[in-house]
Amino acid sequence: MKIVFFGGGGLRTLGLSRLLLETVPGLQAGEIALYDLDSARLEAMGRMIQRSPEFAAADARVTWSTNLDEAFPGADLVSFSLMALSGEVFGLSQLACRKHGFMGSDQISPSGAFLGLAGGKIALECARAMEKHCPQAWLIFRANPVPVLSAVVNNHTRIRALGICDGFTNHMSDLPRLTGRDEVDEGFEVDVAGINHGSLILRGSYQGEDLWSYLDRYLGPGWEPMHFVVEDDPEGQHAPSSGMTYTQVQAAWLDFALRQMVTMYRKHGVTVFSNEGDGTAHLRYEEQTEWSKQWDRQETEEDILTGAQRGRERRAKMDREFQELATGELPPDYFKPAHPWERAQITARIARALGGDGPQKIVSSFPSRGAVEGFKDRTVLEYSQWLGPEGLRPVENLYVPDVFHGTLTSLATHQTLLGDAIATEDPRVLYEALWPYPIQQNTKAYWALCEDLLRICKDEIAEGFQGAKGYF
Repeated sequence: MKIVFFGGGGLRTLGLSRLLLETVPGLQAGEIALYDLDSARLEAMGRMIQRSPEFAAADARVTWSTNLDEAFPGADLVSFSLMALSGEVFGLSQLACRKHGFMGSDQISPSGAFLGLAGGKIALECARAMEKHCPQAWLIFRANPVPVLSAVVNNHTRIRALGICDGFTNHMSDLPRLTGRDEVDEGFEVDVAGINHGSLILRGSYQGEDLWSYLDRYLGPGWEPMHFVVEDDPEGQHAPSSGMTYTQVQAAWLDFALRQMVTMYRKHGVTVFSNEGDGTAHLRYEEQTEWSKQWDRQETEEDILTGAQRGRERRAKMDREFQELATGELPPDYFKPAHPWERAQITARIARALGGDGPQKIVSSFPSRGAVEGFKDRTVLEYSQWLGPEGLRPVENLYVPDVFHGTLTSLATHQTLLGDAIATEDPRVLYEALWPYPIQQNTKAYWALCEDLLRICKDEIAEGFQGAKGYF
C-alpha cells in the first residue's frame, strides 16, 4: 500500500505516520510518500519518520519530493491537509464576521466559505494530478472546510474524495460524559446524517443496548453535566475580559455543549454527533453566539497581526527542532499518538479499510447519491458509510429529521455550490453559492460582510471572484 501526504511537511504528519505504520496491515513493506513545496521541512519530516520505531518494525519505505509527478504514481490513498489562507487573512476574516454580527470559523460560517475558496483551488490541482497518476486512489480531506473540498472534487473530477473530521471521535467522549464518565469509549455504535459539524445521531447502541434506552437511565429530570477538573494553563489568559484561562473556557464549553445535547434530545429525540461550536450554533444560533461573546476570545486587528507573527516564530522554532531531530535520535514518544482519542481517529480507520483490514464503518462528507432521503445526488452531506477495498457503501435508511431539514439543506446547498464556484471561478456562481447561507439570509448586513471578505481575501483567492460584488 502507498499513502501520499499532500502537504507532507505539516505538523501532524509525523504522529499520523507513526500511527499508520503501527496499525495498517497494508503498510507492512509499503510506502509513505510526502509531497510539499517546503523542501527543508519535507526532508526533515521524512527522516524523522525513518527514525521512528514504527518505521523500523513495518519494514516500509518513506520517500519525499517537491514534484507531484514523482510523489503520486502508484498511490492508493492521498491525504490532503493544507491550511489555505495565511494566518493574518484568516484571522481578519473572522474579525470581520464578528464586526457584522456573525460567527466566524474555519467551517460552517462566512469566513469558512472564503477559506474554502482558497483551499478549493489547491484541492482541484491535487485531484487533477491524481487523475493523471493514480486515478483509482482515494483522496481524503483533513483540512476545513472539508465539505466544500469534497464537493469540488467529487462533482468536477473523476477522483473519489472523502471529507473527514477529527471530530469523528467526539461522540466517543461526549456520550460517556452524559453518563458521568470523562473518558473515551469506543463501545458506542451510531448512525448519523447531516453536515460536517452539524450531523445528527439518528439511532445507535451501546454494548448491544439501544442507545436512547441506555441514555434515558441517566438523563432524568435531575440530570446535570459532570464537573470537569480544570488544571493550570501555561498559555495564560484566553478571554481577558472574563479572566478565564484557556482550560477554564474548555470546561465552560463542555458544560454548555452537553446541556445543548440533552436539550436537543429531550425536544427532538435526536442529538448532535460531533460537538463543534460552529455546527451546533446553526441549530441554536442565538444561544451559541451569546455564549461565545461571554467566554470566547475577542481579538482586535492588532491582536491578529501579532498572533500571526508569533505563529511564524513558533514555526521557525519548530523547524529548527525538526532539523536537529532529523539527524539525531528521535525521542520514543515524540508526536506518538498515545491517547485513545488520537488512536481512534478516522484517518487510520480509512487506511485500514483500504489496506486489507476488512470493511470499516466511517462518517465522511460525500455526495448523497441517494444515501440520505430528500437530497439531490450531488449535494454533499456527512453520513455513515462502510468503506472497503470494493468501495463505499452508505448505511441504509438515513434521513434528516424534518425539523432540521430546512436549515441543513440550506447549509449543504451553500457548501456544494461553493464547490461549483471554485471549479468555474465564475463570480455569479459564487454569488449563488453565498445566497443560501441561512443566517441573516440576503440581508444588507450579510452582503456587507461578504464584500469585506472579498476585500480581505483578494490576494489569496481567484481574482475573478471580485466580480461577485456586482450581484450583492
